[in-house]
Amino acid sequence: MIRLKDVAKKANVSPATASLALNNSDKVNAETMRRVQKIAAELNYIPDVRAKALKAKETKILGLVIPEIDNPFFSEIAKEIKRVAKKNGYNIIYCGVESQQEELDYINLFRGMQVDGAIFASSVSKVDANLALIEELAANFIPVVFINRLPKHTENIIAVNSELEKAPQVAIEHLVKLGHQKIAFAGKENESRMKGYLKALQKLNITYNNHYTFKNILSFEDGYKLGEKIAKQQDRPTAIICHNDEVAIGLIQSLVRLGLQVPADISICGIDNIRLSHFYNPALTTVNIPNKKMGRQATKILLAELNSSPEQKAKLFKNDYNFSVKLIERETTRALN
Repeated sequence: MIRLKDVAKKANVSPATASLALNNSDKVNAETMRRVQKIAAELNYIPDVRAKALKAKETKILGLVIPEIDNPFFSEIAKEIKRVAKKNGYNIIYCGVESQQEELDYINLFRGMQVDGAIFASSVSKVDANLALIEELAANFIPVVFINRLPKHTENIIAVNSELEKAPQVAIEHLVKLGHQKIAFAGKENESRMKGYLKALQKLNITYNNHYTFKNILSFEDGYKLGEKIAKQQDRPTAIICHNDEVAIGLIQSLVRLGLQVPADISICGIDNIRLSHFYNPALTTVNIPNKKMGRQATKILLAELNSSPEQKAKLFKNDYNFSVKLIERETTRALN
């Protein structure tokens, strides 16, 4: 393994000078810097990142804890976070979690100061058992930012949110304008979107029908299976709002396979507005959740915390970071005759 002293020896400089040259320090003249960097490249010298981080007391690495890394909504958030971090000289460690225990493992990793800061996107459970530990992490170790996990800031954690509860309300208002009353919801029990659906029914004086509430429908596969159940219903809903666009697309594929037409026989509305929703045929009517904007904002906040005085950091906590949702009307909803 090539070490710094090997580069220094061949360049006929001290290890300290070689280190300065490799870090583009203005304390080294241009000719020496070029010579050292050329020799380092020829020798395939790779700096010891751990030693450098220990000396500088920073790793230039941010942790991103994210559920469903294969979900387009979260992958789009991750890409935006990576883009902003890279632009500012930071790398990202992706931590895909499917359980509270997995998340706990990453919290313990972060406690070991392997990252400079962390973003937690959403939660893996409606019961946030790890919240106290993350709060301790933020209070004593590294700055933490939440995306769609808590409705407001805690003492040590800034929350970036979208109007998740409002998303199904926007969808229902759209469908009611089209003449629909038999509106179903397929999603996660006791989650913001389900709560928003129930509130909207009450607000618009639409009678609740438990046969129109399909619980724990979260994925493309869940939506596809739900299609068979919908097709067999005697008193089918005229419209269905889905927990996300993946569910909606899976449901549409299943219904079409079973001989039903969307939107001629049944209107479908998603939530999220992932990139595929625009290109799917028929193009999906959905509610836009500005995930890229949230990812960008969360990263900027985290970087600001890392480079702020205590007074500047306190100002960050005085702001609200809430993003509005918006209906995107396309081809999967229609007016009833």
